[in-house]
Amino acid sequence: MSPASLTPAEVAAMRKKAAADVLAAAAAHSLLTDQLHDLDALRRERALTDEESARQSELRLRLDEARRRHDGAHRRLRAISAFRPRAALTHLGRPRGR
Repeated sequence: MSPASLTPAEVAAMRKKAAADVLAAAAAHSLLTDQLHDLDALRRERALTDEESARQSELRLRLDEARRRHDGAHRRLRAISAFRPRAALTHLGRPRGR
């Protein structure tokens, strides 16, 4: 779909979804980071159990995935924010800004 073929309402809906995706990815990343910090604090107090070490490895993998999801969602939001819907390009038949 060409950005020029989108209406302002369609662009607004796409922006809203993209912004929600960014926030959801950021929240997931934050939660995983907090859990890793908790395990790191525990590791400073004592050696981690095998189960805790496995959990830490899993969290690190999930953190990398969450970071990639957030970065991708942020790129999509920036790209969508650059869209100029056709109705926004004209005002009563004249280009805006004139």
